[in-house]
Amino acid sequence: MVDMPKSRILFLYYDPHYFHAALAKAIGAKPWPAPTIRSSEKSMIRVLAGGASSLRAIVSLPRDYDVYFCEGTFIFPAMAKRLGLLKKGAKIINIVSSPLFYYMKTGRVSGARRSLAVSLLREVDGFVCVGKMEEQLLKHFSPNAKTIVTYPFIRREVVRAIAKEGRPQLNTKEILFVGNRDTHYKGLDLLLAAFRKAREKVPGLRLTIVGDYDSDVVGPDREGIRCIGKVRSTARYIKGASLYVHLGRGEAFGVSVMEALLAGLPVLVSDQTGAKELIYGIDKRMVVPLDASAASARIAQYFMLSTAEKGRLARKGIEMVKRYSEDLIIRKFKDDYQNLLKAKP
Repeated sequence: MVDMPKSRILFLYYDPHYFHAALAKAIGAKPWPAPTIRSSEKSMIRVLAGGASSLRAIVSLPRDYDVYFCEGTFIFPAMAKRLGLLKKGAKIINIVSSPLFYYMKTGRVSGARRSLAVSLLREVDGFVCVGKMEEQLLKHFSPNAKTIVTYPFIRREVVRAIAKEGRPQLNTKEILFVGNRDTHYKGLDLLLAAFRKAREKVPGLRLTIVGDYDSDVVGPDREGIRCIGKVRSTARYIKGASLYVHLGRGEAFGVSVMEALLAGLPVLVSDQTGAKELIYGIDKRMVVPLDASAASARIAQYFMLSTAEKGRLARKGIEMVKRYSEDLIIRKFKDDYQNLLKAKP
């Protein structure tokens, strides 16, 4: 590993996500909070319509930095750069991990907001794509973009909690989903439809939903479904399940998918979820299109598998996700990041 170049780096963040914060820390970036507007269809693209508040955010951006490392917040330094407010030679590096480009491609973000985003991409010097799917989506709009690909890691305390709980028994009829916020992005509507169809073929099938959703998202037909709400640790729910299902629409990768795999819980994902990279390496049948009928059929087929076959999927998943340790991810990212800075325009 090569030592990091000595430069002043500013980390423009929203939350930030723990993984993004770890990347920023690894390169010695100083945190700086951007306006709390998310990079989806109600996102930073719309922030510029906020007039005075948007202008204040751009003008107040510190100007004496060499690199602006952005948690999807590239519009702020990109506008500042276009207006000549950044120091000469300053670079903008953006983390690509939101549904923005997926929504742009599928039409959920369109018109002036889409055009603005595409235009401002030209001001960005490099992109840190969380997974290959995000890189492909970005390249659809910026074919010549300079990119590196990185992957999330599971926090050490979560690894310990999963190990403490032990392996799932895989002989239940329990499906698990963990998510937060946007139900469309997380594909919760598809999951509910697929579950209800699968339940017709697998009597007694149950679905546990963990996250900041309440029973209202389920609708009137709540048979076999329980909403747990937000929890500090999902390990006990992972242990009690037999299958994890994540039918995301543009989900960059999915840390919850990785956590399930590490625990030995087989996973079914949509082909619009970035973690399909992992699942393809385990069993291609566990990746389905964004279609409730296709997902329900595969769910039903899974519950007809023998315990031995489920165990085979579980073991392959464990071996696959172990490749994504924090030390390995951060070490490779630091090397790749330095090469990204050196890339010619």
